[in-house]
Amino acid sequence: KRISSAQHLNEINPIYIPRNHQVQKVIDDAYQGNFETFHKLLEVLSKPFKADDHFKSFENGPEPHERVYQTFCGT
Repeated sequence: KRISSAQHLNEINPIYIPRNHQVQKVIDDAYQGNFETFHKLLEVLSKPFKADDHFKSFENGPEPHERVYQTFCGT
């Protein structure tokens, strides 16, 4: 079906997605024994269509130093 409006796109596209740099941060922290970032990302992704000001930073793309150039099938 053809998309009827921008509002319709907002309803069917998630606000929050697991971006590579966020997943890499979770992995790096987990290797250090810190699972706080994992639980935070899990919380964000459990409601990907609901905007929440507490999760504003998860809407952003990576900063230049956060770019991930190698990904794996498991992520």
